[in-house]
Amino acid sequence: MKQYELSDFMRDFPDEKSAYDYVLAVKDPPFKVWRRPRGNAFTDRKGQYYNPLSGTIFNGSRLPLDKKFFAVFLIHYSPYMSFNELSRRLDITFQTAMKIKRKIAPLVDRRKGFIKQLRELVKGDRIE
Repeated sequence: MKQYELSDFMRDFPDEKSAYDYVLAVKDPPFKVWRRPRGNAFTDRKGQYYNPLSGTIFNGSRLPLDKKFFAVFLIHYSPYMSFNELSRRLDITFQTAMKIKRKIAPLVDRRKGFIKQLRELVKGDRIE
């Protein structure tokens, strides 16, 4: 089986919209987006607002979702990456890189493939 590479990641998640589309496709039960009024606010058929990231490790951060996914990718394939290197690669501050790595690293299981790992994190199966 071919290893998931950076080019595959960039093809699958070129922007934040594609990352949110992935979340909406994976979440259980699948959400239906009736309209997207502003930013990342989603509403259901009744007009109730909801956050598709609730119940996941990606909830509660202002960092764009595609950068969060890229952080998971980097930590999955380079578990010993320093905070400085992570902050350079993601173009974020050292403090933010430190928080993200400390949040994601304990949940990443390198024996699983990246996509399977990302699916678990998006579904909220491994929140501790």
